[in-house]
Amino acid sequence: MRRLALLIPLLLVLGVTPAQAQTRDTRTLLEVSLVALQGYDTAFTLKATRSGLVREANPIASGLLQHPAAWSAVKLASTTATIGLSRALWSRGHRWESLGVLGGSLAAMAVVTVHNRQQWCEVTRCGTR
Repeated sequence: MRRLALLIPLLLVLGVTPAQAQTRDTRTLLEVSLVALQGYDTAFTLKATRSGLVREANPIASGLLQHPAAWSAVKLASTTATIGLSRALWSRGHRWESLGVLGGSLAAMAVVTVHNRQQWCEVTRCGTR
């Protein structure tokens, strides 16, 4: 029950009830959400850093951003590895752990993406036009 308590807020935001949580559809929903968020973050980060108005704080990522294909490949690889780990856990019967990997990754990416968007809006004053 403690595992469920950790995932309930994320699942409720996504419109998933606790009774539906251990279904393959929930895992797929989390996977698609992670792919979409990673794709958005990849494109947004490239756009924001290319503008020259913001810079990447992570020194490793900063170097990769000089090569958009490399940046995209790293983002794709990390997303694929996360989904692969989740599916491996799921296939071994560890459904809560599988959902936890996806949910944790999705939550972390959401925090990063919101932070990046806030930084961008501070510089560009988005939403004030």
